[in-house]
Amino acid sequence: MPKLRHKIDPRQANQKAEISFMEQPVVAEFVQTIRDGGKHPDRREIFCFGTRGDGKTIGWMVGAIEHARAHHAAGFPLPVPWVGVTDTFTSHKQKTIKSFENAIFKGGWRLSDNDHVATFYLAGTPLVRVDLFGIEDQGAMDRMRMETVGIWFEEPAPSAVMVTSSGVSEDAWNLGLTSQSSGRIPSHFYPAVTTENYPDEDHWTWQRANPTYDPVFAHPEQFREIFNKMRLPWPAVFNDYPQGSPLEMCMGVSSTVKNAQWFRVPAGERASESDRLGWVDSLANRPDLVRRLILGQPGVLMMGDQVAQGFTRHDNTSNEIIPCLPGEPVYMGFDFGHTPTCVIAQYLDRSLRVKAGLFIKGAGMKQLMEEMVTPWLGRFAPWVLRDPDTFAFVGFDPSQGTMEKMKGSEADIENAALKMIESMLGGGWFEPGPVQWPVRKDILVRSFDRKRFVIVEDGPYTKDLIRALDGRWYYAKSPTGELRSALPKKPSIFSDLGDAFTYLLSRYGVPGMNENAGRPLKVLTNLNQDDRQPSSLR
Repeated sequence: MPKLRHKIDPRQANQKAEISFMEQPVVAEFVQTIRDGGKHPDRREIFCFGTRGDGKTIGWMVGAIEHARAHHAAGFPLPVPWVGVTDTFTSHKQKTIKSFENAIFKGGWRLSDNDHVATFYLAGTPLVRVDLFGIEDQGAMDRMRMETVGIWFEEPAPSAVMVTSSGVSEDAWNLGLTSQSSGRIPSHFYPAVTTENYPDEDHWTWQRANPTYDPVFAHPEQFREIFNKMRLPWPAVFNDYPQGSPLEMCMGVSSTVKNAQWFRVPAGERASESDRLGWVDSLANRPDLVRRLILGQPGVLMMGDQVAQGFTRHDNTSNEIIPCLPGEPVYMGFDFGHTPTCVIAQYLDRSLRVKAGLFIKGAGMKQLMEEMVTPWLGRFAPWVLRDPDTFAFVGFDPSQGTMEKMKGSEADIENAALKMIESMLGGGWFEPGPVQWPVRKDILVRSFDRKRFVIVEDGPYTKDLIRALDGRWYYAKSPTGELRSALPKKPSIFSDLGDAFTYLLSRYGVPGMNENAGRPLKVLTNLNQDDRQPSSLR
């Protein structure tokens, strides 16, 4: 037996560990799936998402032990080798090591080799051996090539809680999968497992697992005080399932990766109500982390303060895609530069419904118009192209001047983005957006102050715009939490989408502060009336 770095508590020595998941049915299913594949033995990639303190890591540890039992019963030698991977070894020391030392295992897990190896012993026999390391550099990445039966990634998504990190890459995951094969080390099943708090929705683990988005909770009523503190609306699904989410809502198979299945541990299945309330108090100024770590929802990991303050997915997005109303104006906001961008909306049923956020990287306005904007209009609002002078209301980046007096690169008529837009549309009503950022910021605040005035339809053309408004468009902060600038972080596709969105709002008629005298801008506004007359001449 290797020399131990941490001595076993004599009070735990030679005691029997009894671990029950009777009150955690989702974790119980997770354990059995690690053991032998569970209901889907053909899917060895196993993704487990959950909130803080709800037993994901403990579930993996028990699952690895149960897998070793089945492995040995099938006639294969012990111990079963695993690799345990996280972003940095510091993360292992700060979080994972404490889980191995949890008293519920009665000292069964033992750490050696300066905490780089964790081994589980049963009656003196080693059942599981886990090599622990972080993916800090190429040398560590090369360790993913070691022969193994099991792979375990702990918190592969970027974290803003313990250490600064970009997370663990999908390349590391794919490399690890190649190290598992019956030709190397024989076994009955080769599980590849992740355990993690909810990641950003476009993180590779969430995309690979492709689970459901609906909230899953064990004891909904225990979260009422949290929702009140965070001023969040009470989800209707809580009323549908007051005893907690049914098991079938918490587990499933991926539709994007044929070898993957997923589990979502219901929020509140294990962590206490008092612990959760304490965490909410600590994270009161980080709603993104409350959402991911406590309420059990994927979302944007904010790198700074949200620019579109007041925007929430609950109040300002909708899964309902309403067709554009024929014969009514369509509003467009354009941002120029290396990533030309266009945001499109129409006023419907007392709301400005945003239909699309289109952009093209590394190209020009001609390509954006030819490949995205005019095809979109032709499909969803063809009357705009037939009569743009009546139905196309265009707001744009004022840095390039106006249609009558262009400046900078726009003065070159052959390359003028404004002229290109007009030519491709066949006309339109054009108006520059505000020059000064405080005015654009004021327009944003006014728009989201009015509940459900702006509704972004959550569809294939708006995914990145929603991410931008939800926090990817942000004010950069220093490591100490101080704002680095009063202007949003640039360059970024999310800032381009955000700028185009503000030009759209301005063109629609949302008033901001007067740029010169602090007085309201003199504009005709559609904000409080159903008046669709143009507010300026082309």
